[in-house]
Order: sequence, then structure tokens, then C-alpha cells
Amino acid sequence: MVRYLSEMYHRVFQCPTILADIQLNVKGMKNLQESFRDYIAVETLEGDNKYQAEGLGLQDAKKGVIFQSFPPVLHLQLKRFEYDILRDAMVKVRPVK
Repeated sequence: MVRYLSEMYHRVFQCPTILADIQLNVKGMKNLQESFRDYIAVETLEGDNKYQAEGLGLQDAKKGVIFQSFPPVLHLQLKRFEYDILRDAMVKVRPVK
């Protein structure tokens, strides 16, 4: 898996990562394929969420994940619980039906 960040000036920073497990969102997802698509979705950093580039200041950028290969065993952690501030407790997330 490669985590990447590309800036407006087309510099691409890559950080190869050896993974043993990934955490997939369940909330709002119909199935495992949607969870994977959500995991690899490109995030655009703009507006109040711009990337702070060293020597260049705040920049629009895109960041994401690209799977180059998978290990023989990949553990999938389904994020089935989230913190509820009103209840001050963890509550089970229901997937979309």
C-alpha cells in the first residue's frame, strides 16, 4: 500500500507502508466493496483544509491510498462502533440496507 499526497505543483510524496490490517468504515456502506471504495477514495485538501507545504505555505492537494499488492493474510477491521457524545458511550453502527 502506498499513501500519497500530490500538491498543486505536481510534487508527489509517497510513503510505502507494509500493512497487516486496515480499518474499514461500516456506517453508510452497503457492503464490503463500498467500504473498500471509501477507504481508497481521494481526499481533496482545499479551503480550510489545505496542505501546509514546507517553503510554499498552504497548498491545494489530493491525498489517498493505492494498493500495489496484498499480503498473504489481510486482517479487515470493520469499524462497527463509534463514540456517541450524548450517551458518553460506544454505540453500534448500523450499515445501510
